[in-house]
Amino acid sequence: MLRALAPRPRAHPTRRHGGALATPGVIAVLTGEDAAADGVRPLTHSPMPGNPHEELVKSRHVSFVAPHPPIPADRVRFAGEVVAMVIAETPAAARDGAERVNVDWAPLPAVTASTAAAAPDAPILYEDTTSNVCVDCEVGDAAAVDTAFSRAAHVVRLDTWVQRVTGVTMEPRAAVGVWDPASGRYTVHAGAGGLGRTQTGVAGALGVPGERRARGGARRGGTSAPAIAAIRSSRWSPGRRGASAGR
Repeated sequence: MLRALAPRPRAHPTRRHGGALATPGVIAVLTGEDAAADGVRPLTHSPMPGNPHEELVKSRHVSFVAPHPPIPADRVRFAGEVVAMVIAETPAAARDGAERVNVDWAPLPAVTASTAAAAPDAPILYEDTTSNVCVDCEVGDAAAVDTAFSRAAHVVRLDTWVQRVTGVTMEPRAAVGVWDPASGRYTVHAGAGGLGRTQTGVAGALGVPGERRARGGARRGGTSAPAIAAIRSSRWSPGRRGASAGR
């Protein structure tokens, strides 16, 4: 999917896509409102590890699980979030249509550092929450750690955090969704690491039960789960061929 960066990490978007619809080869322009009207739900996420031997985060440590719609209907919450999806007969037409989607932004208060976002006075990213902190937990034996430090010859104190990390892969950020009307099964071919988590998230957004899921793809790749869900939920007949681009 092609994505345009918002001038601010948080903003209310107002979309005008008449120019995109007039682009030769463009079939439709879909937004978050269309996805919600079609019953597409937020992606299914869980902060708890699926491996029972990695029980670091407990349910009591989780304040809330942030909703993650494939295409937001009300506002964008980070730079580069998709605000519209163009369905076209060819990739070139989809890209041309995406470039003709005009977005007027109404900037909202924002922060760009994780430590600042966790501060008590930070702008709240999601409604009905009192903090941007989703998970807060302590792991390990506090008494044993204190004893070890008390016996150490030298103690160094510092604050650290995990910076933004992403896989920079050679594969395209693309996916192909196939629906088999005979079996009622859905198959997505995409480059993605951790296919089990991707499958769970996308199936939850589309409301697909486990017995109707099939998955395919490479172990490494860069296609995001929101892109896969948006592609698979696009409103055109299952037998029609088309290309998509997001903005």
